[in-house]
Parts: sequence; C-alpha cells; structure tokens
Amino acid sequence: MKIFLKIIITTTLLTAALSQAEETMPEYDHFQGKEVANLKEAVMLFSQLNAKIAVILNKGEPTYEDMHKIHEMTYTLENALAKINTEMAALAPQLEKLHKASEHGKIKESLYEGQKYLGIATHIIP
Repeated sequence: MKIFLKIIITTTLLTAALSQAEETMPEYDHFQGKEVANLKEAVMLFSQLNAKIAVILNKGEPTYEDMHKIHEMTYTLENALAKINTEMAALAPQLEKLHKASEHGKIKESLYEGQKYLGIATHIIP
C-alpha cells in the first residue's frame, strides 16, 4: 500500500511539474513561407530553393546553421509545391478539352482550349 501511495504522489508531483514547465516554456514561432501567387512563381521558387538546398547538402557535413536555413526554406517549398500540385491537377482536364476540340475539328474551341492548356503547361516546361 505504501508503494502504491508513493507512486500516486510521485505521478501527481511529476504531472504538476510538467504542467508548470509547459506553461513557462517559450513558444517558438514557425517560419512563414512565402505566399505563392501563381504557377510561374511556384516553379521559379521550387527551382531556386531546391538549388540552394542542393548546394548546402553537397558541400559535405551540413552545420546546424545549414539545417536552420533548409528548415526555413521548406516552408516556402511546401507552398510552392501545393500550388504546383493544384495547377497540375487542372492540366490533364484542360488537355482533354483540347484533345476533344481538335478531334472534332473545332478550330475556335481548339484555339481557346489550347491557349488555356499552354498557359499552364509552359510554366512547367517552357
């Protein structure tokens, strides 16, 4: 019974101590990734930041400062990748519209749908 009581008291004290510690611990602000306005900007940022990360990783043993830089860049990369994924999801249906219009010889519709398709596709591979 004494051991059980000691365990309960110890657990209660540890819980109270952890709760107190959590209240006094500083909250860390996370980085805000750069907002990405459009596909062109997303691809540019994705390319630039991946190149910067490659330089850091290829130089050898990264430092903690290097890890901090990479961590900060990942926030913007996540935003860029989300924009790329959203735009790429729209690309296949747009290509299908061009495909159908051209298949049926609809010149005006093909021009319209083709321009919309290229407006997305050329930002990925010029």
